[in-house]
Amino acid sequence: SYLSGTDGNTRFAALGRSDDFRTQDIYTLDLRLEKEFAATENVGLTFSIDAFNVFNENYVLRRSLRLNGPRPDYLNETLAPRIWRLGVRLTWR
Repeated sequence: SYLSGTDGNTRFAALGRSDDFRTQDIYTLDLRLEKEFAATENVGLTFSIDAFNVFNENYVLRRSLRLNGPRPDYLNETLAPRIWRLGVRLTWR
């Protein structure tokens, strides 16, 4: 639809449902594998492997919607790619 502004300019406005500009549903899978070992009677070690975004999904989280701005339809933020993290935790009594 077209809207007339108070300044005399006519503008186009895309009117629709209130959730038309929402992002899609985001589904990711994060995994953790952990194993504890006793190094001595009072000292223990825990080795772990974490995986984030296992299927390496690429979702758009934020995009510039100002079409009359300096960067129209600019991609501001996406979901981080697959990440692996290795860890060792030392425990004692």
